[in-house]
Amino acid sequence: MDKDAVSALSTPELAQFPLDDFFDHYEKGLRKVAYFLTVYVCVCSTYILINNTTVAKLMIMIDIPRRVKG
Repeated sequence: MDKDAVSALSTPELAQFPLDDFFDHYEKGLRKVAYFLTVYVCVCSTYILINNTTVAKLMIMIDIPRRVKG
């Protein structure tokens, strides 16, 4: 049951509704989203680090630091 359906329940229906199960399921979903976002950030950070290293190596190879200085 989605949150909109739960919010529409009457007081007697809410008294019978298994809120613990509902919130356990909700919490598991939030944990899953948080985990995937953490993995995504780690992967993106790795790609940025690799790209920065590659750019730095290329700059050294074509001697950009000396060309920029003078």
